Amino acid sequence: MTALRNIVLFTCRGGRLAIDLRWVGEIVTLGPITRVPKAPACIAGVTNVRGAVLPVVGTLPQALFTGPSATVTPSHVGEGAPALVLEALEARAALPIDCVEAVTTLPVSHQHGDHVRFEDEDIQLLDIEAIFRELQRAVAATATAALARSPGAGKSPTGPSGS
Repeated sequence: MTALRNIVLFTCRGGRLAIDLRWVGEIVTLGPITRVPKAPACIAGVTNVRGAVLPVVGTLPQALFTGPSATVTPSHVGEGAPALVLEALEARAALPIDCVEAVTTLPVSHQHGDHVRFEDEDIQLLDIEAIFRELQRAVAATATAALARSPGAGKSPTGPSGS
């Protein structure tokens, strides 16, 4: 029996990418995106999806992609854009895309490293856990930097003399 893998194929700025279907909770149309002051570039803002506030993925580091033109920065990030709601590492985030091309099942033999073979093309299969770890790292670094710049940074909570 052939092992199978369910994937979502989508485009961003004309480039084709793939995600394992198990990471996709739903496909939505984004509502208004609220920018978050001083948020890292990987967070475009937050949006409301059926009462849940979700971070919207912005620009991600090139290191997460193979090939010089690979990116997940869609042509349009904003209200009305399609997005994949991703779920990994006990977190959720909206990934804006240009469009979903297909939801399909492929034999595992069509996967070679971080690519899948579809319609005679090798398409990068995104590592969603790596993307979520990068989002968490960037947010933590931004929060740490903000705390270091805050007016009370480095002072004892009981006062300057420690009493």
